[in-house]
This record gives sequence, structure tokens and C-alpha cells, in this order.
Amino acid sequence: MLAKLLSTFNILATARDAALALLLFLTVMLMIMPMPTVIVDMLIGFNFAVAILLLMTSIYLKHALDLSSLPGIILVSTIFRLALSVTTTRLILAQGDAGAIIVTFGQFVIAGNVVVGLVVFFIVTIVQFMVISKGAERIAEVAARFTLDAMPGKQMSIDAEMRNGDIDAEEAGRRRKLLQRESQLYGAMDGAMKFVKGDSIAGLIIIFVNLVGGITIGVVQRGMTAQDAIGQYALLSIGDALISQLPALMISLAAASIVTRVPGKAQVNLGADIIGQLGAEPRALGLAAVALMALGLIPGFPTAILGLLAAIFGAATFLTWNRAGQTGSADGATEKSEEQGAKDTGAQASPPSEEEAEPTPIRLQVSQKLADELNAKTLGPGLETARSNVKNQLGVSCPAASVETVPDMADDMVRVMFDDVPILSDCIMSKHLIVEADAELLEACEIPDEDKRQMPRAFGNATFVDARHMQLLEDAELSFDTPATAALALLDEALMGHIGHFIGIQETQELLTECEQSLGALLQEVMNTLSLQQIADVLRRLLRDRISIANRRMLLEALAEWGGGNRTSEDVTEFVRLAFRRQVCDRVADANRMISGIIVEDGTEALMRDRLHQTVIGTSLSFAEDECEELLSKLRRVIDKKSPDRGQLVIFVAVDLRRHLRAFLLQRRITVEVISSQELVPGYTFFPVSTLRLSRQRSAA
Repeated sequence: MLAKLLSTFNILATARDAALALLLFLTVMLMIMPMPTVIVDMLIGFNFAVAILLLMTSIYLKHALDLSSLPGIILVSTIFRLALSVTTTRLILAQGDAGAIIVTFGQFVIAGNVVVGLVVFFIVTIVQFMVISKGAERIAEVAARFTLDAMPGKQMSIDAEMRNGDIDAEEAGRRRKLLQRESQLYGAMDGAMKFVKGDSIAGLIIIFVNLVGGITIGVVQRGMTAQDAIGQYALLSIGDALISQLPALMISLAAASIVTRVPGKAQVNLGADIIGQLGAEPRALGLAAVALMALGLIPGFPTAILGLLAAIFGAATFLTWNRAGQTGSADGATEKSEEQGAKDTGAQASPPSEEEAEPTPIRLQVSQKLADELNAKTLGPGLETARSNVKNQLGVSCPAASVETVPDMADDMVRVMFDDVPILSDCIMSKHLIVEADAELLEACEIPDEDKRQMPRAFGNATFVDARHMQLLEDAELSFDTPATAALALLDEALMGHIGHFIGIQETQELLTECEQSLGALLQEVMNTLSLQQIADVLRRLLRDRISIANRRMLLEALAEWGGGNRTSEDVTEFVRLAFRRQVCDRVADANRMISGIIVEDGTEALMRDRLHQTVIGTSLSFAEDECEELLSKLRRVIDKKSPDRGQLVIFVAVDLRRHLRAFLLQRRITVEVISSQELVPGYTFFPVSTLRLSRQRSAA
């Protein structure tokens, strides 16, 4: 018995495919073969039934994907309706009769007046063509474009959730399929709405053909008077047009309601969504009731009808307000119970300590000896200031930072950690001030030798002076740093120099999404030339060189201009730097727009090109040991002699060597800026401080 039932279901499932194929075949036959009026009446009824069913289904949908076959339904129904119009046109012109439904509908609508019938038809057609179809077409077009543009971000979000363990592989696969179906649906709807629009235009042409052709045949071939011909064929033409346009109107309305559907939080059908949202605010209902009552008081207006409507809205206001009050009371009781529970729990549990707080990506680690001076309480505002500095100067957001005490860390040690990786460390003595003044100036302050101590720091040597002598330093007008300001300066340096550590694919996608609304066309051009991974790599390299990317338009224009071809991320970065060259010059110049720099001789540049070695991870500079020592010692001598009032010191080198020399120096903790001659813009003057020449350099070609 079960086998027979399964066999029957399989036959029915197969029959559904056969029924669709048969419907398409009959649709084509309708355009060719004449049909009796009985069958035409049955097909017209079927057309109405499908349109009504689709309209009712659209109202009860919770999501557009619940009717993903809608584009196909629109296509089949439009072709069927046009084929039916061809059949009825043949009957009207050949027999002067198109079945009982068309005749009855024409008589009902015309009501003895042809002009009334034509006006009704044109109003229905204009409503469908100019209002519903055009609006739904535009919405479908925008939805398709936005859905396709948002796909990469949504896919990466799914991948990120799966990597974090928030969802499993099965759920990720389900979401990807759902995302694919959504993009296919809106893409197909963009084209399907063109069928609805074309159907409206075809209806206007068909009624014109039926009227002109029918009147001509009636008068010329059948010997009818013009009045009789107009009466008969106008009735049939208008009836036929309305019989075709009303189902088309219902299908247009169904399609429009689906593409405009924005599911609410509760994921309910359209009717429940509308009633729930319009009736959610009792004050709005009350104002509507007052407005209706005021209209009813105007002389000549139907007071009884408007008063009845005002009473209905007033009752809805009372019910909504009463329900909201009950909900508020229940929420208040719940909050009280939660507060009481929190108090009971709080009496037993102590607040979490600093070590128990949730770890942040950026941590400022301090030794136990410095814990009293450097902690979350004393450094809290400074941490936020450091994050703000990164946002203001580099144009990117910075993750949260926290202070952590490490008991086993060496005394007087401070360290900056990014995702548990040490970035920078420094020596800061507890209860001491940090002075970088000359020894002679310190001697003039008459500070005892036992209260000052020379120690190496991350960025050079400094003198630590006991904090008791702060007044002496202030009287001598010597600048100094407290342990807190020194620690925050270390954090600021780590953030400014290594913020690219936190720029990955997800952060890049979020940054580009911010530009979508104001720079959509430019963003699309960039995405057509560069992958998300390449853009992220370019951003990291720009930030490593401390180039602000706050000007999103300039950034995207440079990426769009130079991102094409087979250029690598390194090459694209060099070209993008040229777009920001004014920013580069402004950062390294002094107050007089003077740039002090070291010029690399041509022979040394030629030697550097010989020392470029290709590895599996890219190209890098690799000098011999004596060459490396000579290069670094000469650079350090020039850097130490630089006058503080001349701005930053830079190295001028050929554009093809710039990034390699910069990477070579950064690996050796030399943060001097390296720029190419192409990055010098008009308005800034170059002042050569020294020339870099290696003894083993070769002649430039």
C-alpha cells in the first residue's frame, strides 16, 4: 500500500512538470489556432484565478525568498495573457463575439456609455503602467544592484563567523545558499518587471487595434452602421482590454508588494506587519481620531461617517494604550526582580579585578614596580586620546587599549603588545622624571648626582631625575616627561607605526562600506580593478609609512587609476603615494616648508640595485656585513647631528628603491622617512644635509 502511495506521489510530482510544459505549449497554440468561446471563457477564468492566487500569496509571505519562483511566474503569466489577447482579438475581429465573460464585463463597465468604458480602461492602465509597474521596476533594479554589491561583505561575514566558531560549516553553507538565492531572485526580478511594463504597453496597442479593426470590419465588410459598429466593437474591445489588464494589475501589485517587502523583527506576513507597526504608537492613533473628528465638524462633510471613523480610531487608541501599559508594568516588575537579583548576587561577589577584565587587542604592559603609577585609572583618559590621535592623523579606527600589570616583568619596564605580540618596549623608572636636556643644563640645576641617572631608552639615551626635583626643572624651564606621559608616548608611537597590524580584509570591507553611499560609482570602479586582499595590502603599506587615508575620495581615485594591469600591491602603493605626496611633504617639512634630506649618490643606488634579492616572500635589500655597518653608521652620524628645528630628516632615493630601503631601515629600528624625488611637490624646498656614499659603490649605468 505504501509503495502504491509513493508511486502515486511520484507520478503527481512528474505531472507538475508536465503541466507547466503543457501550459507553455498551449500558450503558443493560442496564438496560432482559433479557439471556441467556451474554452476562451475557461482560460480567462484561469487567468483571473492565477492572478488572485498570486496576490493573496504575496500578502502572506514572510520573506521574498518564500516565492523565489516569482520571476518565472511573471514570465509565464505575461506570455499566457498576451496569447489570450491574441485569441480574443481574433474572435472579436472574425466573429464579433469573444465569449460571455468579455461581453458581460464590457456591458458592466461601459454601463451604456462608451466614453465611460474608455476612461475606466485608461485609468486602470495608467495606474498600472505609471505607478505600480514603474515603481516596482525601479525598486527591483536598486535591490538587485545593492544585493550584488553587498555579496562580498556578507560572504566574508559568514566566513568570519564560522572561523570564530559562532556557526558551524552546515549553517555557513545554508547561509551561503540563501545569499545566492537572494541575489539570483533580485537579479531575475530586475528583468521580470520589464515584462509587466511591456504588458501594459501591449494592452494599449491591442485595444486600439481592436477598436479600429473592429469598426472597419463592421462598416466595410458586414454593412453595419458606424454607430452600431462602434457600440458592438467598443463593448468587446473594452471588455477584452479590462479582462486582460485587471489580472495584469493584480500580478503587478503582487510583484510590487514582494520586492518592497522589508521583513520586520517578528518575521510575520505583510498584513500583520502593517497593522502592528501602524498601531504600535497610540499617540498617532489618537491624533488621527482627533483629525477625523475635526473634519466631521466642517459644514457639508458627512459628520456621521467621519464620526464613526473617529470612534474606531479612538477605540484603537484606548486598546493600544492599555496594552502598552500592561506591557510596561510587566517589564517594570521584571526589571525590579532583576535588580533585586543583582543586589543579592553583588552582596556575594566582588567586582572583577584588572587581571580578570576581558583582554583587549592592544595592551600596555607595566612591571609590578610601576603598577601604582601606571594603571587603568591614571592612564584611562590617555588611552582614549591615543586612539583619537590615530583616527585624526591616519584616518582609521583603533581597537580598544588596556593597561596590564605583569608581575614577572623586569623592574622599570613598559611594553606595548598587539594581539599578544610585543611591538615596542621602554625603560621608565618609577617616581622619576625623564629629561633629555644636555648634561651642562642639568648641572646648572644643582640636582645631586645620586638623584639623577643616565639610562638607555627605546629612542635614545635620557636622564632620569627624582620626582622631588620637579620644581627645579620647571624653574630652569627644562622640559621633562612623567612616567605616565612617557608610557602614553610609547603607546602612541606603537599605534602610529604599527596600526596596519589591525587592517585586514574585514576591516577593509567595513572601510569601503562606509564609502558606498557617497562614493558608490568610484568604489565600484576600484572593486573592478583590485581584489579586497590587494586593497587591504595597499592600506597596510600606506599606514606603515604613516600616510593618512582619511581622504577616502583621493584614496579611491588613486586606487582606481593605478590598480589596473598586472601591478603588484607594492607597485600600486608607490603610485598611490604620489597622489598623497603633498601630505608626505607637509609631514616632513619644517615651519618654512623646508625639507632636510640625505641624497643617495647614483653609484650607491646602483649598488643597492645589485643588492636586491628575490625571495619567496618578495624582494628585499641584502648588503654584505661591512656594507651594512658602513651604511648604518653614516646614517646615524647624520641623524645625530640634525638640528631639531629643521623638521624631520628624510632620505631621497630613486622611486624603485624607496620601499626596499625603507623596509631595510625599519628592520634595524631606524625610522627616518624615505621618499622619492617624484614625491617632492612645488612649494616645498629641498635642503641637502648630507650625501650618502658607500665606499664599495659602483658606477651608475
